[in-house]
Amino acid sequence: ALAAEARALADDLRAALREQGQTAPAARALALALMLCGATAGCRGPADPELAAAVEGLEADFLAASTPAEFRAVAERFEARLASAPPSGPLLFNLGNAWARAGERARAVAAYRQAKLWLPRDPHLDHNLRVALDGAPALEQRGGVMTKIAFWSTLISANELAWITAVLAVFAFASALLALAVRHPAAGMVRNGALVLFLAIGLAFLWLRREQAPGHFGVIASDAVEARTGNAASYEPAFTEPLRVATEFEVLDQRGGWIRLRLPGGAEGWVPDAAARVY
Repeated sequence: ALAAEARALADDLRAALREQGQTAPAARALALALMLCGATAGCRGPADPELAAAVEGLEADFLAASTPAEFRAVAERFEARLASAPPSGPLLFNLGNAWARAGERARAVAAYRQAKLWLPRDPHLDHNLRVALDGAPALEQRGGVMTKIAFWSTLISANELAWITAVLAVFAFASALLALAVRHPAAGMVRNGALVLFLAIGLAFLWLRREQAPGHFGVIASDAVEARTGNAASYEPAFTEPLRVATEFEVLDQRGGWIRLRLPGGAEGWVPDAAARVY
């Protein structure tokens, strides 16, 4: 339906351009771009029936589980499925739920945080994340300066941002063709605006892809973890109090079995690999 609307709009614009004496190539370029936008925005691949069946089976196992050991087994099966399938918000959400019921708050927080890349506006996910954190320091502002500049990028999912980027790329290309064909100041302004918008959204998309890459963030997995000023137990404590379980952090470095971290308040220290869950 979206592609059909794009074609109809393109026909109307082509007729309007001809009435104004504009060139046929300009009309064809704009029509092609609009049809490409419609096709890009409307394209969705069919669901994988094997994956859907596997997810249904995992969800049934989750509902049948009743003990922490059983929920741990379900969580491990969710992780195995995620290792062989594309990233999925619902799968990661269910993984977090399984780890939470297994009593593994740190693993639950890590799964929920990854799920938020795909389900950024899910109120149930936000609630479960808060429960798993249980008041532990959280990285509410992740990504530093980029988060503040592209604040809206945390409100849309990775898939949505990818489609927006693709559509804007097509629009920017079409605007450039139109500016070449029409040779009018207004067409040049449209081209420049489209390019600026595409670059802004494209940078946000690249930043979000970095967020998806493993190893940038983590969560304390044990209670009363003593952070050190260096990557060995012989160094002095970095803080006056030990870190509590589910405390989130940004990974700055990993060396010799230790993780250099930055806490939500900006403080830095080192903790053993075994005391944290990096994602």
